Amino acid sequence: GSGLNPIQPFTWTVSSPSGYSNLSDVYALFNTTSASTVNACYIRYNRASNLLYLADNSGLTWLGGFLPGSASSWAANSYCTIYGSGSSFSTSGTQLAVAVSVTFQTSFSGTKNEYLIGYDNEGLNTTWQQFGTWTVPAPQQYYLTTAVSPSVGGTISPASRWYDYGSVVPITAYPASGYQFSGFTGVDSSSGSVGYVTMNANRSVTANFTQ
Repeated sequence: GSGLNPIQPFTWTVSSPSGYSNLSDVYALFNTTSASTVNACYIRYNRASNLLYLADNSGLTWLGGFLPGSASSWAANSYCTIYGSGSSFSTSGTQLAVAVSVTFQTSFSGTKNEYLIGYDNEGLNTTWQQFGTWTVPAPQQYYLTTAVSPSVGGTISPASRWYDYGSVVPITAYPASGYQFSGFTGVDSSSGSVGYVTMNANRSVTANFTQ
């Protein structure tokens, strides 16, 4: 969909010397610092219930709570979406591995650190550990060129500029005194003196006026 990068599976592995069943929760955080879970992609896996959660934008409320692998389950905030489909977990001896399908919103673009913390049933934790970085791609942008014909016939808004891929842009024509608006060239649709274009390529729109 618009504004989403491809689904990316991430796998996190945590171990407890007394066996994986002593592990209670695994938290993963994508942010520029582990000191803050606000405005971030903050994911929780609870082993006893085998449920995946995503924190909301405040980092305080857990959304979702679904089984890894459940086809139609997902949870989203303004920074990322996690999916049941493609997610999984596996256990072996002391180890628990959790794989989570994540897409990042393009508004979260830039290089983020990937942190992990594990808790056991006694509440002991590993403290936040950094496991590398992940760069969220910036959105593809396209250029909208707007013009009027004839040049004295009126004005068009907005002026020519860049837009993110998938943006739907309303364009308004304003006739000058002695002219009337006669239609747009290059829009996807229009209603009266307002036209619309979807920025999935470079686009050029002209507002036409007649005396």
